[in-house]
Amino acid sequence: MLSYPGERFHGNIVRLGSEIEKESRTLEARIEVDNSDGRLKPGMFADIEITTDVLQDALVISDAALQAEEDKQIAFVALDANRFQKRVLELGLEHGGKVQILGGLKEGEKVVTEGSFILKSEMLKGELGEE
Repeated sequence: MLSYPGERFHGNIVRLGSEIEKESRTLEARIEVDNSDGRLKPGMFADIEITTDVLQDALVISDAALQAEEDKQIAFVALDANRFQKRVLELGLEHGGKVQILGGLKEGEKVVTEGSFILKSEMLKGELGEE
């Protein structure tokens, strides 16, 4: 909500406008929200996020762990303090800085997020025979 930055309000869409406004690229929506404290006023604008499905027991990682290698997405798993293994990933849904993992990782494995680009660079140097 623009008037209340950082706050989240949960509600249900009860009506959508029939046309997107060309200039502002907005769509009128009526959303029922608990307003027992009276802070929300008719006609207020908000950036909204619509949840259409909720995944239960999904394996997710930070998208900061992802690196592109040709047409694949990879991540590095820490085997110990000094050894890492590249994994080719099968990705699912992405949302809010997280990505669903459909294949390539197992629950409980430690995935590198900070410094994964450096690992990728070192890996490429090794493949190219550079020192």
